[in-house]
Amino acid sequence: MVTTILKNGGKEDPGSYQPINRTSAPGKAMEQILLQAVLKHMENREVIQDSQNCFTKEKSCLTNPVARRVVKHWNWLPRDMVE
Repeated sequence: MVTTILKNGGKEDPGSYQPINRTSAPGKAMEQILLQAVLKHMENREVIQDSQNCFTKEKSCLTNPVARRVVKHWNWLPRDMVE
């Protein structure tokens, strides 16, 4: 849960506010425990295929062969990221 507090300046200026995280430390710990349990369950049940590249451990969206072909045409990325 994120909320904002007024740092300095006028209330009308959005730049005067600072976002703060209101999630408690026990809540963050529980989130990590649940995340690990869900990932382990999915791994054990082979829910995620080996061909899945994005958002999996030790893989990247850039390791996906189809994505690599598309990314090669993006001129704004550094060459060492795409080759």
